[in-house]
Formats: sequence, C-alpha cells, structure tokens
Amino acid sequence: MLTGANLYSLSSSLKQVNTLNSIRTKMKGQTNVLKSEIELDSGRGLDVTEKKEELSKTNSKIAKTGSMLGSVYDDLGEKIEKINKEAKEEAKKTNEELEENIQEKTEKSNEETKKKDVNKNDNKIENVSKEEQTKKSVGKTEKIDIYI
Repeated sequence: MLTGANLYSLSSSLKQVNTLNSIRTKMKGQTNVLKSEIELDSGRGLDVTEKKEELSKTNSKIAKTGSMLGSVYDDLGEKIEKINKEAKEEAKKTNEELEENIQEKTEKSNEETKKKDVNKNDNKIENVSKEEQTKKSVGKTEKIDIYI
C-alpha cells in the first residue's frame, strides 16, 4: 500500500534525481565552455594550465554526480520494489478476507434456506394433518342420521 511515508520517500528521491541531473547538465555546459576557452587561449599562446585543472575538476565532479545518480536510481528501484511487494501482499490478504466473507455468507444463506424449507415442510405437514382431521370430522357428521 502506498502510504504517506512511502510517497514522501519516492518524492524525495525523484527531487534528488532532478537536482542531480540539473547540476550535471550545468557542469557539462561548463566543460564545453572550458574546452572552447582552452582551445582559443592555446591558439593565442596564453597559459591554459589553470583552465585545464578546472576542466579536470569539473569532469571529476560530473563523474561523482553520475555515481550519485546511480545510487539514487538504485535506491528508488528498491523502494518501488518494496512498495509493489507490500501492495501485492495487501491485495492477497484482502482477497483472502473477501473469499472468507463470501464463504461465510454463503454458508449462512444456505442454513437460512434450509430452515425456511424445514418450516415450509412443517407447515405442509401441519396443513395436511388439519385437512385429515377436517375430513374425519366431516365424515362423522355425514354418517349421523337425525330422526324426529
């Protein structure tokens, strides 16, 4: 189940990814500018040692940022797998509970139907018994002759 804590954690990881990608893109832009400056300055005969050092540091930072992105992606993948696993377990549990409830209600309904059938049969037997008594009493009255 996607809880508030899980949602916050995923959101936080996605923000990290966006931030790191943004930083990496800016640093790649800086490296392109430095490469162009180094090319131009070396063509003019200027000292480019500092710019080469800066380029090296920037490339190193880009590599670190890429490594950090990989870690964040791994972490994000693990979080998503965990959430999916929890959701599947919750769904399975819910399905089992629903099946149990359906089974219980079906059994209860079957019992109620049997009770109604028994009551109907009892009523039929009672009605048949009353009809037989009525026939017997009618039969007795038919046999009585009255003389005056």
